[in-house]
This record gives sequence, structure tokens and C-alpha cells, in this order.
Amino acid sequence: WMDQMKLTRQVIGLCAELKDKIQAQKFKSSQMTIADLEDLALKLVREHPHTAQSFSAQWDYWMIDEFQDTSPKQVSLIDALMGKSLQFFVGAPQQSISLFRGARAELFAERERILSEQGLCLKKSINYRSAPVVLQFFNEVMCQLSQGFQKMEPATDKLFVNQGAVEVLVPSDLNQENEETQFDHVLARLQQLLQAQVPARSIAVLARTNKDLVQL
Repeated sequence: WMDQMKLTRQVIGLCAELKDKIQAQKFKSSQMTIADLEDLALKLVREHPHTAQSFSAQWDYWMIDEFQDTSPKQVSLIDALMGKSLQFFVGAPQQSISLFRGARAELFAERERILSEQGLCLKKSINYRSAPVVLQFFNEVMCQLSQGFQKMEPATDKLFVNQGAVEVLVPSDLNQENEETQFDHVLARLQQLLQAQVPARSIAVLARTNKDLVQL
């Protein structure tokens, strides 16, 4: 047992030495990662709190969006930088996609609990993006998979109810030599639909890249 403890301490020491060497090389070559910048910023505000206080004094309000994708490290840094300024948080726990880089949806739940106790929480559960039949399907499926799933409510305003596209235009391949021909085909069809009084919001154009759409 003593030999194992000695070996463990040696491994820990080697890992710490390797970490210091890697960090020194990063500084020397100016190849810092986002995680490195977070660590340095957090170290700064902890060892020199006045830096965070000076920074927060420059702002009257803070709005943190996508709060469900924050990590414990980021929350500590944000709280230090915000100070006592007015704060506004926006997020949706069911949309958390950054678990791989340390994000924790429970951080949002804890902040929501604190604000709810103060009467400062506003929930928005109406979905304006999807058709009611789509929401009904996912509500039924997801509620069976997770007890914590919060059902989404479809919008009832006719202006926001998605009735589906009248027509979907898909250029076959905008990367080929006949790119202009494909654009001309799509544009011609668009003109026909618009002249037929089809609302522009009822027409969908799909392409391989955003660049293609911008050019179109």
C-alpha cells in the first residue's frame, strides 16, 4: 500500500510538471486555447478582485444569453465580472448542447431557482417556430423518455402558425460549372411564385452553404 501511494505521488508530480511545461510552451508560442483564457481570467479576478470590480463598474446592465451552456468556471467568471450591476439571464435547459466542454444545465436550474424565489423569473414556453403537429409529436415522445422534459406550447396566433412551405426549391449542385444555370432556374421559379401572389414566407430555398444563399 505504501509503495502504491509513493507511485501515485510520483505520477501526480510528473503530471504537474508536464502541465507547467505545456503551459509555458503555450505562452511562448502564443497558442492559447479558450480554456486557457478562461483559467487565466478566473485566476486574475480571484487574485486581484479589483480588476473585476473596475470592469463591472463600466456597465449598467448585463444580459447573458444561452445560459444553459455555461460551465461552472464560466459562471464564476461571469459573476465576478458583473458585480452588482443589473443582470438578465436567458436560456433553455432542453437546448443544452455543450456538455462536452464542461457546460452544466443544472447551473441554469439553480440560477432559475434563485430568481424564482425573488419573483424575478419569467418563463416562455410558447414555440413560434414549429407547427402544432410537430410539437405534439415531440411532447409525447420526449415525455416518455424523460420525466424532466417540459412540454412546448404551440402558438395560436395565425401569423406565427407554420402551415408548411408552398414549395421548396433545391439547386441540384451549386458547385458545378452550371452554377449560373442553377441560379437562373431558382430565380425564375421564385418570380413565378411571387407573381402568382404566393407569400414569400411560404417559399423555402435550400442550398449547400450560406455562401450559396447569399449569392443567390
